[in-house]
Amino acid sequence: MLEPFGFTLQTIDNQSIISISSHLKHYHIQDISGQAIGDLYGLILHTYHGDDIEIYEEVIKVTKSLDDIKDFEENILSHIHGNFIIHTHSNLPQRLYPDCGGSIPLVYCTNSKRAGSSTSMFLSDQEYQERFASERHKAIVENEVSGSWISGDLTAHHGILRVLPNFYLDLQSWQTHRFWPIVEEFTLGLNFDKAIQDVADSLSAFTSAVAKEYKTGVTATAGFDSRLLIAACKGVENDIELFTFGSEGQGLDQYLPALIADTLNMDHKLIPVLEADEAQKIEWDKLVSDVVRESTRNFFPTLKQLEYDIILTGMYGETGRCRLYRQDFEIINNKPATAEFVLSRLTLPLHSDVVKSVEKWLAPIASLPRSAILDLAFNELRFGSWAMAQAPVQKAQKIAFMPFAQRNIQDAFMKVQPTEKTTDKLFSEIGKTLWLEAMEFPINKYGDYRDYLSPLLKRINKDSFIRFWRDRFA
Repeated sequence: MLEPFGFTLQTIDNQSIISISSHLKHYHIQDISGQAIGDLYGLILHTYHGDDIEIYEEVIKVTKSLDDIKDFEENILSHIHGNFIIHTHSNLPQRLYPDCGGSIPLVYCTNSKRAGSSTSMFLSDQEYQERFASERHKAIVENEVSGSWISGDLTAHHGILRVLPNFYLDLQSWQTHRFWPIVEEFTLGLNFDKAIQDVADSLSAFTSAVAKEYKTGVTATAGFDSRLLIAACKGVENDIELFTFGSEGQGLDQYLPALIADTLNMDHKLIPVLEADEAQKIEWDKLVSDVVRESTRNFFPTLKQLEYDIILTGMYGETGRCRLYRQDFEIINNKPATAEFVLSRLTLPLHSDVVKSVEKWLAPIASLPRSAILDLAFNELRFGSWAMAQAPVQKAQKIAFMPFAQRNIQDAFMKVQPTEKTTDKLFSEIGKTLWLEAMEFPINKYGDYRDYLSPLLKRINKDSFIRFWRDRFA
C-alpha cells in the first residue's frame, strides 16, 4: 500500500491538529519580531523566493513588517515556491492556503471540521461509502468519456468540498474565499515585451534553483510547455536530465526530445511504461477519492522508476497559449461568460450539480474579461480539480514541481491581450529569450507526412470527437 502524499487536519477542542506524510517537511513561519504567524507544510525552494523572506532548515522568516493578511498574501505567500499548504494563525486569521498551483490538494468537511488532501485520507471506510455521491459519480465519471472528472468545488462525496487554487479555507467559518486575482485591480493589456521578460526570468530562476537543490529530471515531450521547460534549462543543462515515457520509435513524443537533447548536449532517457495491476488500480481510485478516471490510473507505477528527487512538469503553461479559446481568441472578449459556456470549453457534461458549483465560482469574477475567466477556469476547474486530485497517488510515487505555477507568471499570461498572446506567439518569444537553439525544432511535428495523419486519427477516436464537439460548439 502507498502512503498517500499530503496532509490531514482534524479539530480537537477548537485546535487544528495537522499531520503530514513523510514526503513533506514542516516549517515555522515567523514575523519580523520572531513571533509565530503560521506554519508551512510541504517541499519548497530555499534559494528562490521573495526579497522579504529568509528560509532556513525549519524556519521561514519574514523580514518586513506586515500590515495585514492581504500584505501576507501578496508579498509572502505568492513568493514562496514549491508544493505546500500554509496555515496562518496567531496574529493572522486562521486560514489554510494552497500554493499557486494547489500542488497539495485540499478537501474539507464543514460539519466535522476535518480536511485533507483527499477524502479517503480522513473518512473512515464506512463514512466513505455512506457519503458517496453515486449518482454524481456515475453520470460524470463512470458513464462519461475518458479523462472525465468532477469539477467545481465538488467531490464524489456529499458534504465534502474542494479548495481550489487561488482560494483559502477560513478555519473559523469553514468556508472558502477567493483571494486572487483582485477583480477590482485587474486590467487587460500588459506590455508584451515585459510579459516575455518577466516569465522568462521566473522560469529560469525556478529551474536553476531546483537544479541546485535537488537531483532533477524534466518531463520532455514534443509539446510547447515541455519545450519552454527545456529552454529554461539554459545554464544548468549539465545538472538536469530530460526523460520521456515510452520506447524508441514509439512516436513523436519519444523521437523529438531525444533529437533536441542530442543537439543541445543534454542527457535524455526513455522510461519504459509499467502497467498497474487490478489491485493497484483500485488503490488509485481510493487515493483520488473517485473524483477522476484518467489514463494515469493504468500506468502510475511507471513513476517509481524515476531516480530523481524532483521532476519538473509543464502544467499551468496552457494559459499562455489561449488554451480554452485558441479557436476564437480574436473575439473571445466580445461576450460575457456563463457557467455552461465555461464547462463546455472544459469539454465537460452539463451536470446540474457542477453547473450550480461553477455558477457560484463565476459570480465574483463575472466582470473580468472572458479570456481571463477561461484562464482561471483552466487552472482552477481543470488543473485544480482534475490534475491535483491525482496528487495523493501520483506524488506518492514521485514529487513534481511546476515552474509555470508561479503567481506572477499566471498574472502575465492572463493580462496579455489574447490577440497578442495568440496560440504560439507569446510562448515562442519566451522560449527564444530563454534558449534560442532549443526553439529551432518544430513544436509537435515531425516535419513530414506524419504530421497530417495525427489530427485525423484523433478525430476518429470517439472520446476525442465528443470533446472536440463540446469545445468548438460551446
